[in-house]
Amino acid sequence: MHELHTVQTLAALESLKAEVGALSREHARLRGDAETLAVMAKSDIEAVTASIVAALLLPESDAQTSAADAELPLPRQLGSRIGADVVLLARAELPDFLLDAAAATAVWRGTTLSCAALLPPGTPQVAVYPAVETSIRSALTGRAVGVVVFGGPAAGKSFALHGVVGQRGLVFRALQDLVWAGDELELEGFQLSLALRIGSSPPTPVASATEAVYTLDAAPASIVTVDVVVHATAGAPDPDAEPRHGSVRFVELSHELLADPVSAAERLEEEAAAHDVTTVLAVVSPDADVAAATLAALTQT
Repeated sequence: MHELHTVQTLAALESLKAEVGALSREHARLRGDAETLAVMAKSDIEAVTASIVAALLLPESDAQTSAADAELPLPRQLGSRIGADVVLLARAELPDFLLDAAAATAVWRGTTLSCAALLPPGTPQVAVYPAVETSIRSALTGRAVGVVVFGGPAAGKSFALHGVVGQRGLVFRALQDLVWAGDELELEGFQLSLALRIGSSPPTPVASATEAVYTLDAAPASIVTVDVVVHATAGAPDPDAEPRHGSVRFVELSHELLADPVSAAERLEEEAAAHDVTTVLAVVSPDADVAAATLAALTQT
């Protein structure tokens, strides 16, 4: 009996010894992992410290240069010098002409250009008019409005201005919009009179946009003027108010101006000075060289 008890005791001791050994090995492993982590943490701290010291030791001139490089140049606002809004109508994608229609900006040869609106390639005729609508409607308040279409040969200037049957351009859409505005004015006690002048011809009363555009189809012109007169009637807030005389003058400039960007800019400046409100619709040609000449002229403004 005594021998059996001794054997059990020895077995228990061996089992306890084994457990102690296992615990010792686990302790050693955990200690080793802790030391490894400590070494790694020390290495990371040294690396961060080294980068901070390097930054502090950077020469002041180099630090200023780095800060300057980090600053983005301000966009160049097209037309700001001559007081005109510029709308860019791109006819094709060009490798050095990156467009951002949502922001109304374009990057051309490393320079960011800002404009009133940017219409990307594929923009339909119906979507071009809203870019100039606010300017044209200001003629109802008695302002002289100028819409200047500018660009290279075969860029689509005449198409943008006049369009074709089923794809009418700015002139027809402006007449249509003004006729609709006349209906709105009647409800407020005013009467709208419109007259169309093609080139230097005498004014012709406009009864409807469709009727007027037939006249334009017969004799397309590079200059078209719409005279606008708003009369107060007995139903107006002030029946004795003086009539408001405004106008909208559409001008298609010759592509020959692109031969000299400075002269082209001066011509745009003349048009802007002749009106109270001016919008330049710049049609950017799919030809890279012609597009470059167009943008070069616009950056002068």
